[in-house]
Amino acid sequence: LTGNKLLLDNGNPSTTATKMSPAARSMAWCTMSNAFANEKLLPFLNDWTTEDAIDAALCDATTDIETRRVEIRQAAVAFLYNMVIHQTKIIPSSGTDKNKTDSSVDDGCLPDHIVNILCGLLESIDSDTDDTCTFRRLLASGRIMLHFGDVASSLVLTLGFHDAIERVKKNSINSNPEVSKLADDILSILNTFKLSDN
Repeated sequence: LTGNKLLLDNGNPSTTATKMSPAARSMAWCTMSNAFANEKLLPFLNDWTTEDAIDAALCDATTDIETRRVEIRQAAVAFLYNMVIHQTKIIPSSGTDKNKTDSSVDDGCLPDHIVNILCGLLESIDSDTDDTCTFRRLLASGRIMLHFGDVASSLVLTLGFHDAIERVKKNSINSNPEVSKLADDILSILNTFKLSDN
């Protein structure tokens, strides 16, 4: 796969990435996103799931919302969603396996790259102008919260992201009921955590 090299070169004016057409950049994200379905590519993707890759995807998905081409944003969010699905398959959920060697979740901490994805997806989500991006951002975030349980919900509440999710729910109730319903479902997860914490 050459998509990874092209995508990770973003930000350096002398690189190929900044010269890519929007269609090519969108296609590169789609290629990387679809690669998660190919078992032969999973070792490569595990190596490539780095902070640089996540930062590049979050940059294309959630920054410069007013000016960045929507097809690039949608493809980058799709990549992040597929990455979350993959990560929740290989990282044990909170408290499910007491014999696992990776104790980060049991120690009350999320893996750093999961924190980066969760916070990046929810940051300014109520300012997103594209319903598809908003839906995918909520879907990936909800998947993280369901998989990692209280530790993820606690982080979302502590950082005040529940207020942004509440605004998404209210703002989309008439324009996009599907987005509003998903936001409501995520708020229910957070409310369940708050009740169990009392």
